[in-house]
Amino acid sequence: YCGMGVSGAALATIISECISATGCFTYTFIKHKELRFKKSDFKLSFSFVFEHLKNGIPLALQFSILAIGLILMQSCLISFDMDINGYVDPLGPAQLGYGVGCKISNFLANFYNAFGITILNFVAQNKGIHDRKRVKSGIKKGVIIVFIYTIITIIFLQLLKINGFYLHILLSNDKINERVIAYGNCYINIASIFYIFLGILYLFRNAIQGYQKPLFPFLAGVVELVMRVVACLFLPTLVNGGPINNTIDILENPWPFYALCFADPAAWMGAVITLLIGAYFVFYKKKRV
Repeated sequence: YCGMGVSGAALATIISECISATGCFTYTFIKHKELRFKKSDFKLSFSFVFEHLKNGIPLALQFSILAIGLILMQSCLISFDMDINGYVDPLGPAQLGYGVGCKISNFLANFYNAFGITILNFVAQNKGIHDRKRVKSGIKKGVIIVFIYTIITIIFLQLLKINGFYLHILLSNDKINERVIAYGNCYINIASIFYIFLGILYLFRNAIQGYQKPLFPFLAGVVELVMRVVACLFLPTLVNGGPINNTIDILENPWPFYALCFADPAAWMGAVITLLIGAYFVFYKKKRV
């Protein structure tokens, strides 16, 4: 409405985050006196800084690696809207359908992210008091919570698919047609089937991170990148039996796009296997905290 386009969306994001941060700080310092800053809090301890860098740098690299994989997937996605001359329709059905399906899916996956942060703090606090038994108990109960939420999410996603309802949330009616709906449904179908792996990924990645063992989460990020790259570059072409372009009719032959959508679950599963191996060494093989 301000005529700022993409810049307006960016500015709105910054403003909303500033308001949120200000509100959180204000509430925290008013409500919890023990958390108010003191002069001694600003003294620099190199051991303290090193400890944070040791855990923070692998985590930062991990998210950078994940971002590279997502960029590659986006570049492969536009091939489905590209003609034989290399022109890409910026409002192609593959980009619209996948984009909305992915946004709805990611919105519902915010629970996994929030739950992951919760389990990170839970594990870190109980590691601090050397209660290894409670750490393992919390993780087991976390698996049950993730499983229940996944079932609810799958049912909810299937309801949102009725008549392409989820597309109408983010797109105007003139941009919605059978092909857009088909592309969006393809992603939601594949993602929902393997959603349990995404939940387990968030759970164990944050649990191990909270236990101050950043190596396995970092390795999981590397595996996630490799799996996504391999799936994106080879699976669609292999399934289609030739190059990917907009001549593929999603209504008659959805399998090449299903193959591309499988890149996310493949990455989740690869990361989960790595994290489960790490969880064994971190939580079960060691006898001491």
